[in-house]
Amino acid sequence: MNPIGATFVAMLVIAALAAFLYKVAIFRVVGKFPLLSRVLTFGLAIFLWNFSEFAFSSTFRSVNYPTGSIGFLGSYLSVNKIICFVVALIIAGVLFASLKWTRIGKALRAASQNPRVALISGINIHRIRLLSYAMGGALAGIAGGLIAIQWAICPSIGQDLILKCFAMVALGGLGSLPGALLGGVFLGIAESVGTMYWGATIAGVIAPLTVIAVFIFRPQGLWGVVERVD
Repeated sequence: MNPIGATFVAMLVIAALAAFLYKVAIFRVVGKFPLLSRVLTFGLAIFLWNFSEFAFSSTFRSVNYPTGSIGFLGSYLSVNKIICFVVALIIAGVLFASLKWTRIGKALRAASQNPRVALISGINIHRIRLLSYAMGGALAGIAGGLIAIQWAICPSIGQDLILKCFAMVALGGLGSLPGALLGGVFLGIAESVGTMYWGATIAGVIAPLTVIAVFIFRPQGLWGVVERVD
Protein backbone atom coordinates (compact mmCIF):
# COMPACT_ATOMS: atom_id res chain seq x y z
CA MET A 1 0.00 0.00 0.00
CA ASN A 2 1.31 3.46 -0.87
CA PRO A 3 1.87 6.01 1.93
CA ILE A 4 -1.25 8.03 1.03
CA GLY A 5 -3.53 5.01 1.21
CA ALA A 6 -1.87 3.76 4.39
CA THR A 7 -2.28 7.17 6.03
CA PHE A 8 -5.98 7.26 5.12
CA VAL A 9 -6.53 3.78 6.55
CA ALA A 10 -4.59 4.68 9.71
CA MET A 11 -6.70 7.82 10.12
CA LEU A 12 -9.96 5.84 9.99
CA VAL A 13 -8.75 2.95 12.16
CA ILE A 14 -7.28 5.09 14.93
CA ALA A 15 -10.28 7.44 14.92
CA ALA A 16 -12.57 4.43 15.37
CA LEU A 17 -10.28 3.00 18.09
CA ALA A 18 -10.21 6.31 19.98
CA ALA A 19 -14.01 6.58 19.82
CA PHE A 20 -14.35 2.95 20.99
CA LEU A 21 -12.03 3.48 23.96
CA TYR A 22 -13.97 6.58 24.94
CA LYS A 23 -17.29 4.73 24.79
CA VAL A 24 -16.17 1.73 26.83
CA ALA A 25 -13.87 3.30 29.41
CA ILE A 26 -12.86 6.95 29.26
CA PHE A 27 -16.34 8.49 29.41
CA ARG A 28 -16.82 7.01 32.89
CA VAL A 29 -14.12 9.22 34.41
CA VAL A 30 -13.53 12.18 32.07
CA GLY A 31 -14.82 15.42 33.53
CA LYS A 32 -15.42 13.78 36.92
CA PHE A 33 -11.98 12.65 38.08
CA PRO A 34 -9.34 14.66 36.15
CA LEU A 35 -6.32 12.85 37.63
CA LEU A 36 -7.88 9.42 37.15
CA SER A 37 -8.72 10.18 33.51
CA ARG A 38 -5.07 11.06 32.87
CA VAL A 39 -3.85 7.88 34.56
CA LEU A 40 -6.40 5.83 32.61
CA THR A 41 -5.42 7.24 29.22
CA PHE A 42 -1.72 6.83 30.03
CA GLY A 43 -2.36 3.21 31.03
CA LEU A 44 -4.27 2.60 27.79
CA ALA A 45 -1.37 4.08 25.82
CA ILE A 46 1.09 1.70 27.52
CA PHE A 47 -1.24 -1.24 26.82
CA LEU A 48 -1.56 -0.30 23.14
CA TRP A 49 2.22 0.11 22.77
CA ASN A 50 2.85 -3.33 24.23
CA PHE A 51 -0.01 -4.97 22.34
CA SER A 52 1.31 -3.50 19.07
CA GLU A 53 4.78 -4.87 19.79
CA PHE A 54 3.25 -8.27 20.57
CA ALA A 55 1.18 -8.26 17.37
CA PHE A 56 3.66 -6.69 14.95
CA SER A 57 7.02 -7.10 16.78
CA SER A 58 9.37 -4.24 17.65
CA THR A 59 11.22 -4.43 14.34
CA PHE A 60 11.67 -1.14 12.54
CA ARG A 61 9.86 -0.92 9.22
CA SER A 62 9.96 1.59 6.41
CA VAL A 63 7.61 2.51 3.57
CA ASN A 64 8.20 3.72 0.05
CA TYR A 65 8.17 7.50 0.04
CA PRO A 66 9.10 10.32 -2.35
CA THR A 67 12.82 10.93 -2.58
CA GLY A 68 14.88 13.80 -3.90
CA SER A 69 15.33 17.38 -2.82
CA ILE A 70 14.45 20.88 -3.97
CA GLY A 71 16.83 23.82 -3.88
CA PHE A 72 15.68 26.90 -1.96
CA LEU A 73 17.79 29.97 -1.11
CA GLY A 74 21.02 28.04 -1.39
CA SER A 75 19.77 25.13 0.72
CA TYR A 76 18.22 21.81 -0.22
CA LEU A 77 14.96 20.58 1.29
CA SER A 78 13.94 16.94 0.98
CA VAL A 79 10.65 16.31 -0.81
CA ASN A 80 9.19 14.22 2.02
CA LYS A 81 9.79 16.99 4.57
CA ILE A 82 8.15 19.53 2.25
CA ILE A 83 5.14 17.22 1.92
CA CYS A 84 4.91 16.87 5.71
CA PHE A 85 5.14 20.63 6.20
CA VAL A 86 2.46 21.43 3.61
CA VAL A 87 0.05 18.74 4.86
CA ALA A 88 0.53 19.80 8.49
CA LEU A 89 -0.04 23.45 7.56
CA ILE A 90 -3.25 22.63 5.68
CA ILE A 91 -4.61 20.46 8.49
CA ALA A 92 -3.78 23.11 11.10
CA GLY A 93 -5.54 25.77 9.02
CA VAL A 94 -8.64 23.63 8.51
CA LEU A 95 -8.74 22.70 12.19
CA PHE A 96 -8.32 26.31 13.32
CA ALA A 97 -11.06 27.54 10.96
CA SER A 98 -13.39 24.71 11.99
CA LEU A 99 -12.95 25.36 15.70
CA LYS A 100 -13.38 29.10 15.30
CA TRP A 101 -16.26 29.44 12.84
CA THR A 102 -18.28 26.23 12.54
CA ARG A 103 -21.14 25.25 14.81
CA ILE A 104 -19.49 22.00 15.83
CA GLY A 105 -16.20 23.80 16.47
CA LYS A 106 -17.91 26.29 18.76
CA ALA A 107 -19.60 23.42 20.60
CA LEU A 108 -16.23 21.71 21.04
CA ARG A 109 -14.70 24.88 22.48
CA ALA A 110 -17.67 25.46 24.77
CA ALA A 111 -17.55 21.89 26.09
CA SER A 112 -13.82 22.24 26.71
CA GLN A 113 -13.97 25.62 28.44
CA ASN A 114 -17.07 25.15 30.60
CA PRO A 115 -18.88 21.79 30.34
CA ARG A 116 -21.67 22.76 32.75
CA VAL A 117 -22.64 25.91 30.88
CA ALA A 118 -22.37 24.03 27.58
CA LEU A 119 -24.72 21.35 28.91
CA ILE A 120 -27.23 23.98 30.06
CA SER A 121 -27.03 25.55 26.60
CA GLY A 122 -28.25 22.31 25.04
CA ILE A 123 -24.92 20.85 23.90
CA ASN A 124 -24.66 17.07 24.15
CA ILE A 125 -21.42 16.86 26.13
CA HIS A 126 -20.88 13.13 25.68
CA ARG A 127 -21.40 13.31 21.93
CA ILE A 128 -19.05 16.27 21.62
CA ARG A 129 -16.38 14.53 23.70
CA LEU A 130 -16.78 11.40 21.59
CA LEU A 131 -16.29 13.52 18.48
CA SER A 132 -13.21 15.19 19.96
CA TYR A 133 -11.62 11.82 20.73
CA ALA A 134 -12.39 10.57 17.22
CA MET A 135 -10.89 13.75 15.74
CA GLY A 136 -7.81 13.37 17.91
CA GLY A 137 -7.44 9.77 16.76
CA ALA A 138 -7.78 10.80 13.12
CA LEU A 139 -5.10 13.46 13.55
CA ALA A 140 -2.84 10.91 15.27
CA GLY A 141 -3.30 8.57 12.29
CA ILE A 142 -2.33 11.32 9.86
CA ALA A 143 0.67 12.22 12.01
CA GLY A 144 1.77 8.58 12.00
CA GLY A 145 1.57 8.51 8.20
CA LEU A 146 3.68 11.65 7.95
CA ILE A 147 6.25 10.25 10.37
CA ALA A 148 6.45 7.03 8.34
CA ILE A 149 7.62 8.85 5.21
CA GLN A 150 10.50 10.41 7.14
CA TRP A 151 11.86 7.66 9.37
CA ALA A 152 11.68 3.92 9.89
CA ILE A 153 8.92 3.23 12.40
CA CYS A 154 8.09 0.72 15.12
CA PRO A 155 5.22 0.51 17.64
CA SER A 156 7.19 2.35 20.34
CA ILE A 157 8.28 5.30 18.19
CA GLY A 158 5.61 7.47 19.80
CA GLN A 159 7.38 7.26 23.15
CA ASP A 160 10.24 9.30 21.75
CA LEU A 161 7.94 11.91 20.23
CA ILE A 162 5.36 12.41 22.96
CA LEU A 163 7.66 14.55 25.13
CA LYS A 164 8.39 16.82 22.17
CA CYS A 165 4.65 17.19 21.50
CA PHE A 166 4.06 17.99 25.15
CA ALA A 167 6.87 20.56 25.05
CA MET A 168 5.31 22.25 21.99
CA VAL A 169 1.91 22.51 23.67
CA ALA A 170 3.37 23.69 26.99
CA LEU A 171 5.53 26.26 25.24
CA GLY A 172 2.70 27.64 23.14
CA GLY A 173 0.07 27.54 25.88
CA LEU A 174 -2.55 24.91 26.68
CA GLY A 175 -5.66 25.40 24.56
CA SER A 176 -3.96 27.66 22.02
CA LEU A 177 -3.69 26.09 18.55
CA PRO A 178 -1.60 28.96 17.09
CA GLY A 179 0.55 28.80 20.21
CA ALA A 180 1.17 25.07 19.70
CA LEU A 181 2.20 25.73 16.08
CA LEU A 182 4.58 28.50 17.09
CA GLY A 183 5.87 26.37 19.95
CA GLY A 184 6.64 23.59 17.45
CA VAL A 185 8.51 25.99 15.17
CA PHE A 186 10.48 27.41 18.11
CA LEU A 187 11.36 23.95 19.44
CA GLY A 188 12.39 22.73 15.97
CA ILE A 189 14.70 25.70 15.47
CA ALA A 190 16.17 25.27 18.96
CA GLU A 191 16.89 21.58 18.36
CA SER A 192 18.42 22.26 14.94
CA VAL A 193 20.70 24.96 16.36
CA GLY A 194 21.59 22.73 19.31
CA THR A 195 22.47 19.85 16.98
CA MET A 196 24.57 22.14 14.79
CA TYR A 197 26.68 23.57 17.62
CA TRP A 198 26.65 20.97 20.39
CA GLY A 199 25.62 17.70 18.79
CA ALA A 200 22.54 15.47 18.89
CA THR A 201 23.01 14.56 22.56
CA ILE A 202 22.48 18.15 23.71
CA ALA A 203 19.58 18.60 21.30
CA GLY A 204 17.84 15.64 22.95
CA VAL A 205 17.52 17.45 26.29
CA ILE A 206 16.11 20.67 24.84
CA ALA A 207 12.49 19.45 24.95
CA PRO A 208 12.46 18.42 28.65
CA LEU A 209 14.39 21.56 29.64
CA THR A 210 11.84 23.64 27.73
CA VAL A 211 8.95 22.06 29.64
CA ILE A 212 10.66 22.65 32.99
CA ALA A 213 11.54 26.27 32.19
CA VAL A 214 8.04 27.09 30.93
CA PHE A 215 6.34 25.59 33.98
CA ILE A 216 8.65 27.52 36.31
CA PHE A 217 8.67 30.95 34.67
CA ARG A 218 5.45 31.08 32.61
CA PRO A 219 3.04 28.21 33.40
CA GLN A 220 0.41 29.49 30.94
CA GLY A 221 2.88 29.24 28.04
CA LEU A 222 4.28 32.00 25.86
CA TRP A 223 1.00 32.63 24.04
CA GLY A 224 -1.48 31.34 26.60
CA VAL A 225 -3.64 33.39 28.93
CA VAL A 226 -4.10 33.26 32.67
CA GLU A 227 -7.56 32.05 33.68
CA ARG A 228 -9.36 33.63 36.61
CA VAL A 229 -11.02 31.33 39.10
CA ASP A 230 -13.89 32.98 40.94
